[in-house]
Amino acid sequence: MEVRLFLVLMALGYVFGKSTEAAHYRRIRRREAMYVKFPLTSTRQMPEGSRDCCVLSGTVVISDDFFKRVCAFFKSILGGRLSSIESLLDRARREATLRLKEAAMRNGYQGVVHFQLETSDLSDEEERGSAGAVHITAFGTAYRLPAPKHPNP
Repeated sequence: MEVRLFLVLMALGYVFGKSTEAAHYRRIRRREAMYVKFPLTSTRQMPEGSRDCCVLSGTVVISDDFFKRVCAFFKSILGGRLSSIESLLDRARREATLRLKEAAMRNGYQGVVHFQLETSDLSDEEERGSAGAVHITAFGTAYRLPAPKHPNP
């Protein structure tokens, strides 16, 4: 009975986890295409003439599913890449970056410099059965550029 329950939970975790992850990646790709030309750089150099600067951030917390957690457990025993966890980190990084870009655009900024990512693990190793989660904050200094001057006719 316990083995069957475990297998059912594994199957459900796999199906729903894969579906949720695929849907999230579709939304991420669609939004990335919208912001592909938005300037974002890790350099500290502000563009010449920039004004009205502001520090902005985009934050996300994403939890892993049961299937990934079990796979990661067995993989950690055997050693090697934890590709199931890598996709979790990839989605979180991309989502936080998009949220930063969206916040900048929403507030009328034209770019972000000094872009940085901060990551923390929210899983509780001591508490059995807790879900693992990653928290990522993308932040940087948003700026506005002066309106282009039009020559008088």
